[in-house]
Amino acid sequence: MEPVRTGIIGVGIMGTSHLRMLKAQPEHFTVTALCDTNPERFKIPEAEGIPHFEDYRELLDSGLCELVAVATPHPCHSRIARAALAKGLHVLCEKPLADTVAKADALVAAAKRSGKVFATNFGMRTYPLNKLIKSLIDEGRLGKILRADFVCTNWMRSQGYYDMQSWRGSWKGEGGGVLMNQAPHNLDLLYWWFGEMESVRGHLTTRFHKIETEDEVEAVFITKNGHFPVRFYANTGEAPGIDRMEIVGEKGTLIREEGKLIFRELKKTVPELLGGPDAFPKSETEDVDVPIPEQSAAPVVAGEKTKSGGYNSAKAGAPFIWENVASAVREGTPLYVPGVQGWAAVEFANAITLSHFTNSTVKFPVDRKAYDALLRELKQGKKGLI
Repeated sequence: MEPVRTGIIGVGIMGTSHLRMLKAQPEHFTVTALCDTNPERFKIPEAEGIPHFEDYRELLDSGLCELVAVATPHPCHSRIARAALAKGLHVLCEKPLADTVAKADALVAAAKRSGKVFATNFGMRTYPLNKLIKSLIDEGRLGKILRADFVCTNWMRSQGYYDMQSWRGSWKGEGGGVLMNQAPHNLDLLYWWFGEMESVRGHLTTRFHKIETEDEVEAVFITKNGHFPVRFYANTGEAPGIDRMEIVGEKGTLIREEGKLIFRELKKTVPELLGGPDAFPKSETEDVDVPIPEQSAAPVVAGEKTKSGGYNSAKAGAPFIWENVASAVREGTPLYVPGVQGWAAVEFANAITLSHFTNSTVKFPVDRKAYDALLRELKQGKKGLI
C-alpha cells in the first residue's frame, strides 16, 4: 500500500504524538507538512526536513497532503477541518470535534457533503474490553438494562499541566474543562454502548485546580432507548483514580474495572424474582469471568485480511485508529470510529454544562442557540462556576 501523504496542523503535545506515531509507520504514512502558529515547535528532531507553515491555509493550498490531522485547541477544530474537507483532503480530527455542538453539526454536514474519509480519535472504542461490552449489550446477554454507573477519575492532571499552556482550563481556549478535554472519550463510550440520550441533569465544580472551567462533573442521563438512568462522574484531581463501569440488567450485572470484566449472572432473572411468591426474594448469583479477546482479533484495520473480511492488528488506541484511516483512504475500508459520530460527545458535554448553569434537566437535542449564548457569556466572564 502506498503511504498516505499526511500533514499535521497543530504541533503541540497531541500533534507531536501523532508525528512520532506516523513516522513509526512508514509503510502507511509519509508526513509531508506541518503547521503551527509557534515556529519554535518545528525545532523538535522529529520535524527536521519536513516542510512547515504557520498558517493552516497555506498548508491546505500547498498540494503536499492527501490527509490532514487537526490537533489544535478545540475551538479551532471545526473551522480547520471544514476548510480541509472543502479542499478535497481527508481528515482525522482530534476529539472533541468542536467546543459547541452547533459547530460539530456544521463539520459533520461538511464531511458528508465531501465524500472524503473523516475520522476522529476515539481510541477507547478499539480496546478489546470495551468492544466486548458493546457485544454483550447488543447480544442481549444482560437482558433489559435497568441502570448503569460510570466513574472516570483516572484523568489526574497537576496544576502544572494547566499552567503549561494558557488555553487549558479556560472557556475561550477549550470551551470547558474535564468535559471537553479528557471526558469526551468516556462520553463517546456512553454513546457507543447505549445510543442517544433523552435528557440529562448535570452539576459542575472547580475543586482541585486554579482554573475557570470545571475539573469535576457529575451527571445523570436518561437513555432514549430503554429509558434507564446512566450515572456519570469524572474529575482530574483524584489519585490513584478509578475507571469503573457497572451495567445492571434483568439477567445480571456487568462490571468493568482494572482491565477485567465480570458478569454477575442471576440464577433467576429480575422479572422472575419480582413476580415470584416470596415477599423478600433472595437473589442468587454466579460470577462468570468473561474472557477478553486478544487484540489481534480487532476488525477493520489496515493489515492482513481475515477470513471474515476484517483485518488483524496488534494495536489499539491511536495506532489502531491511524492504521484504519490509512486503509480507508487507500482501500475503502470502513472506519471503525467514523468522525460523523463525534457530535455525540460534544452534545453530551454541552448538555451537562447547560443543565448546570440553568439548574434544570436538559432535553435532547440540545438547544444550539441557548448553548451558544451561554458559552459567549462564559467566555466574556459574565458567568462563572460557583
